[in-house]
Amino acid sequence: HGKACGLSHYCTVLVEPEDSLEQLVHALGAMHEETPDIGKLVLSAGASRLVLAACAPSEPAVDCRDWLGHVVAALGSGEVLLETSTAGSAQAVVPADPRRDAFPLKLRDPGVMAGIAFLKARGLWCADDDDDEDYIFSLDDMPDS
Repeated sequence: HGKACGLSHYCTVLVEPEDSLEQLVHALGAMHEETPDIGKLVLSAGASRLVLAACAPSEPAVDCRDWLGHVVAALGSGEVLLETSTAGSAQAVVPADPRRDAFPLKLRDPGVMAGIAFLKARGLWCADDDDDEDYIFSLDDMPDS
C-alpha cells in the first residue's frame, strides 16, 4: 500500500468518467475502498466541464472542501458543491468557458498541479530527494542460481 512507502495523499486524472461527476465519485469510492488510509483528488475532463472529487482518510489531515476550493480558485472559475460536500469528501465542477480560453482538457493538468501545491504547502506531499540514488536492475545484476 501507498502508506507503507510514505504516501498520505495524491492527485490523479481519470479519463473515462469524462464530465460525469456521478461516475467520477463512483470511481473514487472504489479507489478509496482499496486504500482508505490515503487522501485522493481525482479530476476528469469532458467537453463541457472539468469534474473533481476528493476524499480523505477517516482522520483527515485536510478538509476536502478546502482542498478543492484551492484548486477551483487556482483555475479561476468553478465551484465546490457545498450541499453534497463534507470535510471527508467533496466534489467540484469547473465549466468550460471559451471566452476565457478555459477548456476542461486545458484546465485538467493545472488542476492536478494546484492540488499538489495545496498538499506541499501543508507538508503532505513526498518531497523528491535528489540526493537519493535510483538504481535500475537488469537480469545481468541477478546472481546465478
